Amino acid sequence: MQRAILSAIVVATLWPTGAAHAGQTEADKCAASLDSPAWLIYQKAITQPIPGATLRDLLTARVRPLVLSGQVGLFEARGAAEAAADCLRLAHPWPPG
Repeated sequence: MQRAILSAIVVATLWPTGAAHAGQTEADKCAASLDSPAWLIYQKAITQPIPGATLRDLLTARVRPLVLSGQVGLFEARGAAEAAADCLRLAHPWPPG
């Protein structure tokens, strides 16, 4: 329990604030136009960030379990991740990579 609280505090302090909230609104508007697999990927990535990760690393970490569980099809995963990435870029200044 204490680890979960500590993890939440760390994520909250490392996640950008202020101007990023305006970007979050734009990202959410963008995500509203996504198809189901892309929207699911967007939701997983935006609600479960990995501090310091590149966008590619984050998407890889979030998409793989969705494909393995059958929630996103293998052949649609890349296109859906690319569409989700377009929206995620609006919400957060990702490190290069």
